[in-house]
Amino acid sequence: MSKSKPAYRSSASAVVTRAPEYLSKEIVAKRLGLSVRRVLELSARGTLKRRAVVDPGTKRKQTVFRADDVAAVIDGQKRLVAYRGGADVAAAVPPLPAISAPPQAHNKPWLTLDEAAEYSGLPASFLLQMIGDRRLAALDVGVRAGGRYRISRRAIDAIEAPIAQTRVGKSRAV
Repeated sequence: MSKSKPAYRSSASAVVTRAPEYLSKEIVAKRLGLSVRRVLELSARGTLKRRAVVDPGTKRKQTVFRADDVAAVIDGQKRLVAYRGGADVAAAVPPLPAISAPPQAHNKPWLTLDEAAEYSGLPASFLLQMIGDRRLAALDVGVRAGGRYRISRRAIDAIEAPIAQTRVGKSRAV
């Protein structure tokens, strides 16, 4: 046996290590079907391990997660748990009930601006202009989820297109 090539090297299989793949928190949130905030909560609890890296382009710190850990959560190897009474006591979360469809706009008496636009088929900007010109009655409910204004379904049903006026009388002679 030569000293330059030991016997154990020839019998050992070549081990190929690859660098771990990292995903941004936005990509992880999309893959898990969760919000970015919920993904960060899971990482704070230890369900997902996160790491801060410096983005070479912007020179800012960015939170990333290992793709293997995300795949483990997707495959169900790690259960998402809700902690009650501290980090050492965990209870399994029951499955969420099926999400029902939101109530249809035509069933509600008061609509948000977006719902009114969908219901009427008119652009939201046009309806907002009509509210500003006082041609469409709306309640100003302040800053709220769904927007500032609530519009009565009856008021939307009462919107009529102006009658096109034609010129009668003088015609130009050439």
